[in-house]
Amino acid sequence: MKHQWWRDPELNLAQCAKHLGTNTSHLSHAINDGLSQNFNSLINSLRLDAVKGNPSDPGDSRDMLDIAFEAGFSSRASFNRSFKAIVGVTPTAFRMAAAPKKSRSQVRIREDCEWSFETFTMLLPSQVKI
Repeated sequence: MKHQWWRDPELNLAQCAKHLGTNTSHLSHAINDGLSQNFNSLINSLRLDAVKGNPSDPGDSRDMLDIAFEAGFSSRASFNRSFKAIVGVTPTAFRMAAAPKKSRSQVRIREDCEWSFETFTMLLPSQVKI
């Protein structure tokens, strides 16, 4: 796996410029002109790509905020603000839209529940379609 330098929550333009052997003005100008965005937007885009990677992976029960912190976001507010600004929807809306829809047969019913699905549907008003 490549080193994902952008995951460092303390990363800033000066550190990145020093690592690349240039100054902040040149690096900022290159990012602005070449990518039409500023340094922070670039870093947040890279981090969001990691967070959005596979939001509906059934084997991944981690909270999206935990994934965001692993990707380098340092607070919930900065993650939510960046996500909404770049993706266009909230993290919750994105994850819900990406999650596979469950059919009735996939819905798990508690083992200790005495009510069956049929019993439940009999109690609903006839106008309600499920």
